[in-house]
Amino acid sequence: MPFASTASALQAGRVDGAILIDPFATAAKSTGYVFGPDPFAAVAPLWLGGAFVTTKAWAAAHPDQVRRFIAAIRETADWANKNQDKSAVILSKYNKMDVAVINASPRVLYDSTLKAAMIQPTIDLVARYKMIDAPFKAEQIMYQAPK
Repeated sequence: MPFASTASALQAGRVDGAILIDPFATAAKSTGYVFGPDPFAAVAPLWLGGAFVTTKAWAAAHPDQVRRFIAAIRETADWANKNQDKSAVILSKYNKMDVAVINASPRVLYDSTLKAAMIQPTIDLVARYKMIDAPFKAEQIMYQAPK
């Protein structure tokens, strides 16, 4: 279920509980629902919530595309961090939400450099719950640009 639909699903009784992320959590606070602790905080105080992935073979065969993609993601992160008012307008358009609600919500800050310490909590979590056979060092799956 998309995060944008969770509050209305709760109100309609289609679900008994949900995890809400901002800005949807901020918007839902006026509904009177009880909010518990942040379940994502159980993973780690700060961790990578999403990533772009490819195979080593594709990255090795397309180093210029990888370099340009990384540069575009970094530039976008920098712009989004410095222009939260402008990005709120974009979020408003695609989430069909009032800009004031988005501006009242805690906003994500994007890092411009991938760090193993941000990936490791997820690896450790999925290993703990046997979704993978064993934990491993995050550095093993991180892209290393050709020298």
